Amino acid sequence: MNVKRKSIETQVEKLTELFDRELRFQPGNENNDLFESTGKNHLASQFRLAIFRNKPIDMLLPGFPHKNPNHQKTLGLLPDLAEQLVLERLNNFCEAATQIYCPQEASTGCRITIFSDGRIWGDLLGVPLQTILNYSARLRDMLPAKNPHIRFNNLDTHFDHLGDNWVSEAMEKEWPYSPPSNSEPDTQVQDRFCRLTYEDRTWSPQQSESEIEQICHDSGVRMMRRLNSFRLMLDNLYANSVRLSVHAGASKGPQFSVRLFPEAKTCELPYHKVVVLNADGDSPKIMKHHQANQLPGGVFVVYKQQQPWCLQRHTTD
Repeated sequence: MNVKRKSIETQVEKLTELFDRELRFQPGNENNDLFESTGKNHLASQFRLAIFRNKPIDMLLPGFPHKNPNHQKTLGLLPDLAEQLVLERLNNFCEAATQIYCPQEASTGCRITIFSDGRIWGDLLGVPLQTILNYSARLRDMLPAKNPHIRFNNLDTHFDHLGDNWVSEAMEKEWPYSPPSNSEPDTQVQDRFCRLTYEDRTWSPQQSESEIEQICHDSGVRMMRRLNSFRLMLDNLYANSVRLSVHAGASKGPQFSVRLFPEAKTCELPYHKVVVLNADGDSPKIMKHHQANQLPGGVFVVYKQQQPWCLQRHTTD
C-alpha cells in the first residue's frame, strides 16, 4: 500500500469510528444492529469515495418538519432549546470530522443537509402552511448565516413554482412510486402514521369516533404514499450523500440511524419533545411536556426572546 493510499485509509477509519462513537444510534438489542457486519463497510466506502475525489463528505438528514401540534408533547410552534441542542451537536460532529479530513481550499470536510419534510405531512396533521414556514425560518436563524457545515433544503426548492399551494401532491406526480408486484405494504409504518394522526391532530367535539377513525386511516394511507415518493426523490437527488435517519434502524447501509441527543436510549426527536433542565439550569433531559409536568417538585417555563424555550425544575431529586 503506497503512502497516499495508507493516509486515505487512516482518514476513513478515523471518520467511521467518529460517526459510530458520536452520532450513530446503537440499538440495545445486538440482533437489530447490523452496522459492524455490513453497514460499517458501506459507510467507509462512501467516505473513501469523497476523499478520493477531494470533495467534502455530504450527508442527508430528512426531518425537522414543524413542531408537533400536540401541546401535551411540545411547548410551542417554533424551534426551541431542543432544536438548538441538536443543531449544535450536528455541527460539532461535522467540525470534528473536518479536523480529520478537509479538501484543499474547502471550508469544511463534512456537511449535513437537513431536508425539512413539513410540506409532506403538515396538511394531514392540520398544521397551517405559515406555521411550517415560520418554523423553518427560525430553524435557519439558529445557525450563523455562513455556517459551512449545516445546510437546509425543502420541497419548495424543487416545486417553487407552486407558491403557497401544498406541494406534496406535485411530489407524488413527479416521483410516482410503484411497489414491486410481490411486495407487501408496510402496515407497521402505516399504523404508526394513523396513531400519530389520532394523537396529534386537533379534533372537533362534533366529530364522531368513527369519523375520526376514518380520517386517521385515510391519512395513514396518504402519508405512506407520500413517504415512498419522498424516498424515491431523495434517492435520485442525493445519490452520493450518506443517508441519515432520525428513526431507529439496523444501520446496515445505505441508511444509518442517528441519535440526536447524546444520552438518549431511543431516537428522540426535538420537534416531538421538550427539554427539561434541572434546578441549576443544566443537565438537559428530553421528554414529553405532560411527562415533565409530572416530575416531583414541578417545572416552570423558561422564555427566550418572549418565546417558550424550555422547562426547568424547581427542585432536583
